[in-house]
Amino acid sequence: MQNFSRNQSLSRIPREPNERIMGDSVYDENKQEVSNATTIDHYYEPKLSSYANSSIEEPDENDEFYTPGSENLYHCRMRIAKWSLRQTSRMHNDFRTFVKNNRLEDILMEKRKVSDLYSTFRLHDSQSLTARCISIVRVSPDEAVVAAGSWDGNTYILSSQDLSLRGVLYGNNKKIGGIDWYYDSRIIATSQSDGTISLFQCSTEADTQNFETYESGSSKLQGHKGRVARLSFHPMGRYLASASFDLTWRYWDVETQQQLLLQEGHTKPVFTVEHQPNGSLISSAGLDGIVKIWDLRLGKCISNLEGHMGSIYGSSWRYNGYELATASSDGCIKIWDMRMQKQKVSIPAHSKLVSDVRLLDNIMISSSYDNTINVFSNDNWVKIKTIKGHTDKVMSCDITKSGKSIFSSGWDRTIKLYRAA
Repeated sequence: MQNFSRNQSLSRIPREPNERIMGDSVYDENKQEVSNATTIDHYYEPKLSSYANSSIEEPDENDEFYTPGSENLYHCRMRIAKWSLRQTSRMHNDFRTFVKNNRLEDILMEKRKVSDLYSTFRLHDSQSLTARCISIVRVSPDEAVVAAGSWDGNTYILSSQDLSLRGVLYGNNKKIGGIDWYYDSRIIATSQSDGTISLFQCSTEADTQNFETYESGSSKLQGHKGRVARLSFHPMGRYLASASFDLTWRYWDVETQQQLLLQEGHTKPVFTVEHQPNGSLISSAGLDGIVKIWDLRLGKCISNLEGHMGSIYGSSWRYNGYELATASSDGCIKIWDMRMQKQKVSIPAHSKLVSDVRLLDNIMISSSYDNTINVFSNDNWVKIKTIKGHTDKVMSCDITKSGKSIFSSGWDRTIKLYRAA
């Protein structure tokens, strides 16, 4: 059983996660690099070293302007480049094994079973926690607990089985805007409306049956000049991205608790950031309605995706690594294909603002101000089920990696759990 501790040092964060197959990256330079991870040092290091060691000269008016990054940022990019290439290679090997060992008929039959299963999902439990709106809900990667952030400034930790309260992370009375979990569920990050990010670390103790409560995070990341919205940990851990109403997104080293990057580019508040599953790319989007795709290995914006008619409030990558879903105030969810760098499909998902979207490999869920949760098949993006339960706007949603449980939080001050009947 786990409990949160504010006295443990964050310096003991492991640098390598357990073995997991992540999504593919379409921006790896060629197939030879994907199949032979040992070439990464020879390929990326000269490029990245040229940025880190470049001297500052008087720019020509036709030159592209950039600010040289720090040595820590350079090492961050190198770690991400090496890690993401290994993950991509593993994914390719896993996909080949899957195709070899499964008949097409069996795959199609399994997909039909998935659709039939989610069509039976219904409200299973509901928990009222506070007198304020619950703005964000995120389930831990180990699926043991779910964290719910409220506008009362607190984060509530609940059992993923029955929503029983396991503990409270007391904040500073500033609205919670974002939550994300470290890949091994040992660290939780929360963002506040005062521009700060709190980090809580949890440990495993056999004799502890409940989460302890603390008045503030064990560490704070400070730098944003406006409200911080969504957060996203890099899938290998250590690095955290934050989106803010100061028109920037920032990149943090959680181990050293230092800011590595302040990234501009949006003309209005940035609301959501999301790492690609293999960690090489990150998406940012917000109130300007534009999705920007950034290559974390080289620090460049490689694509601007336009098409939404309203602000963007949610984003999620599919495990294949090349499909990205975005949710907007225009009531639509758009699926973007990174191989073509354009919109693949536009889904009229809800009658009002879509507040959140989450993707698994075969299922997509969304929440909306129309008080509902919708479930879609990822094969043809057809709606499978509309789940009702909230009496007011649904602010956020999440789904366990196993796909067995769906969670939502709303303006009605409740968090809800949905399961198959």
